Amino acid sequence: LLLTALLASVLVSVIAPFLFLGRYIKKSKIATLGNAAAIVNFVNKYAKKLSIKSPKVYILDSQKPEAFSFNLFKSKIFISLGMIELLSKKELHAVLLHELGHIKNNSSVLKFSFMLFKRFSPLAMFTTNKIATQLDQHECNADSVVLEYQKKARHLVNAKMKFEEL
Repeated sequence: LLLTALLASVLVSVIAPFLFLGRYIKKSKIATLGNAAAIVNFVNKYAKKLSIKSPKVYILDSQKPEAFSFNLFKSKIFISLGMIELLSKKELHAVLLHELGHIKNNSSVLKFSFMLFKRFSPLAMFTTNKIATQLDQHECNADSVVLEYQKKARHLVNAKMKFEEL
C-alpha cells in the first residue's frame, strides 16, 4: 500500500505538470512584439536584468484573471486577458516581475508539483505543514524580485487584492 501511494505521488508530481501545461498552451497564443509588444518587451528587459533567459509569454484567451510561470526545460509565463484588463500597468508589471522571480528561483514547477501533491497524494497528510512553509517561502522569494525593481509593494498588493475580490 505504501509503495502504491509513493508511486502515485511521484506520478502526480512529475506527469501532471506536463498535462496541465499542454492544456494551457492549447488555449493560449504566444505573445509577440505585434500582439503584446509592451508585455514582451517588459519581460525581455527584466529577464536580462535578472540574468535569466527570456521566457516565452503566452496570452490565455480567458476572462478569468490568472497568471503563472512554468520553467521546466524552457521558461514560460502565462497571463490571461482577464488579468491584463483587470490590472493597471504598474500592477501588471508587478505580476510579471513576480512570475520572473519564480523562474529565476526555479520554483514554479516545484510549487505546482507541491500543490498537486497536497491535493491528490495520500502521503500529503504527513507533510502538509512543511509543504505550506516551502510554498510560502517561494512566494516571498518571488515577491522580493518585485520589491527589488519597483521599490515598493503597493502595486503587487493592489494586484493581489483585485485578484482576490473576484
